[in-house]
Amino acid sequence: MNPNTPASAPKNPLRANTAFQRTAAALALNQLSDAMSLITITFMVIAMNGSPELASLVLFCCSFTAITAGIMSGTIVDRMTPRRALILSCATQTLGWVGVLALSMSGSHSIVALTLILVLLTAASQLDYPSEQKIIAATVPVTDLGRASAIGQARESAASLFGAPIAGFIAGISLHLLLAAQGCSTWWPSPWFPAAEASTSTGRRKTTATTPRPAAAPYRPPTARHLRRPPGYSRTSKTGGGEYSPTKPYWQ
Repeated sequence: MNPNTPASAPKNPLRANTAFQRTAAALALNQLSDAMSLITITFMVIAMNGSPELASLVLFCCSFTAITAGIMSGTIVDRMTPRRALILSCATQTLGWVGVLALSMSGSHSIVALTLILVLLTAASQLDYPSEQKIIAATVPVTDLGRASAIGQARESAASLFGAPIAGFIAGISLHLLLAAQGCSTWWPSPWFPAAEASTSTGRRKTTATTPRPAAAPYRPPTARHLRRPPGYSRTSKTGGGEYSPTKPYWQ
């Protein structure tokens, strides 16, 4: 054991980090919903129009929106707290899936309306990643950031692995049930999101305002009296005696 490590420190601090655990569990459901959406959108477009070409075009619009919105998502998250950004994302996605469900139940065949709703909820989902990173930076110690990042990558891969089979199984029962499951999986985890501020409990660190650095001394250009002295000269007595000091500028 490292002598600098307290004996009471847990072997895996992330297990005791409530803020990280809540964020990881909430975003796991959200990412599962994103993985399911590929199957859901395809089935929805084919059910409305029966055209695979239109399904691929709608998916292209969603992917293009994800790229463009992802560029601006970090700036948006910086202007609000991560918890508010995540709740805004979940609420927008839930309302979007409710709109898609209402569109399906009404018997509408408007691909344009469906595309607009899907583009909106796709743009909102791009707030998830920068919000998660901001929460992790505020609640996870520096020594555990690598492990936290690895858990996030594994969670995303698991969501991609299980999302499509789950969506296909539910769609085999009912497409409306699949749309309802999409909406529930985006809103249900929203109360789990912690605040960005971390507590001082084990495995978490408290974010405090950094102490401002003292202002640098103003630059004083050498005068004619200073220029008459050789470089490195410093006065040591009132009688005029002096010595060379290489570490001190000659005009001070």
